[in-house]
Amino acid sequence: MFLLVQSFSKIMTSRLTNNLVELERDQVLSEVKERLNQKEDPLKIFEECKRGMEIVGEKYKSKEYFLAELMLSGDLFKEVTELIEPFLGGKQTEEDIKGKIVLGTIKGDIHDLGKDIFATLLKLEGFKIYDLGVDVNPDIVVEKVKEIQPDFLGFSALLTITFDPMKEVI
Repeated sequence: MFLLVQSFSKIMTSRLTNNLVELERDQVLSEVKERLNQKEDPLKIFEECKRGMEIVGEKYKSKEYFLAELMLSGDLFKEVTELIEPFLGGKQTEEDIKGKIVLGTIKGDIHDLGKDIFATLLKLEGFKIYDLGVDVNPDIVVEKVKEIQPDFLGFSALLTITFDPMKEVI
């Protein structure tokens, strides 16, 4: 039964989801713009694209996709979220904010795919995100944490060489 349901859910993916999985950049961006202009729920569009990213992740895990496809899909997902964000209901007020989070990729690592996806998901859940970017010096992280006084501090790391700088910050 589980396999049948799992297979059926893969068949029932949307055109937008499939286009993201197939890395059809122009089709994805065109459809997102069109659906936003038609006043479709931006969260529904986001969920379809998020599902596409999950499928890309599964393909990467099964070695059907390689790092290049993973990076391209991440860049495309980032473009989609930049299109969607203005349609998500305006600015957060202090009362709306569930918490403040400082995110960054520590010095020595320039990868931001996971961080960017995570930041977008947190924003959608009502968190205020302070994204320090990539290859951030530990001193800058400490300075920003003192300044912002976040509820959470998050690091993204793809390379093990960032472990010591992370320990330095903590």
